[in-house]
Amino acid sequence: MVNSVLTKFEKECTNGDPGGFSLDDRRSAGKEADQVAGLRNGRGNDIDAEKAAGRVKENGKNLRGGDLFGVERAGAGEFAADLVAVSGDLQRAKDFATKHGIAHALTDEKAYPALGVDAVYISSTNEKHEASTLFAAAQGCHVLCEKPLATSLEAAIRMVQACRKAGVVMGTNHHLRHNGPHRVMREHLRAGTLGKLVAARMQHSVYLPVHLQGWRLDNPTAGGGVVLDIVVHNADSLAFLLGEYPVEVCAMVSNSGMAHGLEDNAMSVWHFASGVTASSHQGFNTPYAATGLELHGTHASLHGNGMMSQHPSGDL
Repeated sequence: MVNSVLTKFEKECTNGDPGGFSLDDRRSAGKEADQVAGLRNGRGNDIDAEKAAGRVKENGKNLRGGDLFGVERAGAGEFAADLVAVSGDLQRAKDFATKHGIAHALTDEKAYPALGVDAVYISSTNEKHEASTLFAAAQGCHVLCEKPLATSLEAAIRMVQACRKAGVVMGTNHHLRHNGPHRVMREHLRAGTLGKLVAARMQHSVYLPVHLQGWRLDNPTAGGGVVLDIVVHNADSLAFLLGEYPVEVCAMVSNSGMAHGLEDNAMSVWHFASGVTASSHQGFNTPYAATGLELHGTHASLHGNGMMSQHPSGDL
């Protein structure tokens, strides 16, 4: 089951290169915005995804102007007049725009094309991603969408195909690919430093911050629960490092009392075609747990601590 689903998604969406950066769906950048943000002026240009983190900062009008992660960290600055904040709650959109000096605040995403938006960052709840992506693609806007792309495989494939047909860049916000320790790990793997890779271990169990609780803990329709919220990061991290997806997965989930009607703790074991096995633990209710990623080979091991985070961090 897992093998057939991943094979279908790889064929439709990833150009068969899970560890690479295909033009259609592997563009990654920052996190956290309101619902949809856009950049006006100029049509975006395709850029080499390996250089995205650096070049986009130099030329925000190409792709990443709609990424309010940059606004949160550095302020809207010279791009303030080019940004649009959209939320289902107009007051929330206005407050966000005021806080960051953004010129436009809307409650209906159908209104942003009139402002000449060039690219959008979609970070609404997961069940709304498809409609917003299809609309953006129809307007000729490039898309950076939060993970998971959708709450069903079929919806995710429709999103990718719509952007491909429209000729726009589509990215999934798997930001950990741009974290320094992850990239150093991949360099060591490619150089053969570890010898034959045998196993990987991922610890990504945290205490979900209060401001991120809510629907993640009680709304199955929106794609809540720790699996869709955190496991996808672990899956993409290993795809980035190993260049392959697992062919078999066994998992167990539980509820520790934090979530309601959803899992808030999960453990799994993954098997890859190359012979590598991996274990993964993720949770919402472990305030004293440390995060990390380990790679174990026949010649050496790499231990990454504190590197599974929304922030650029970690020791290797």
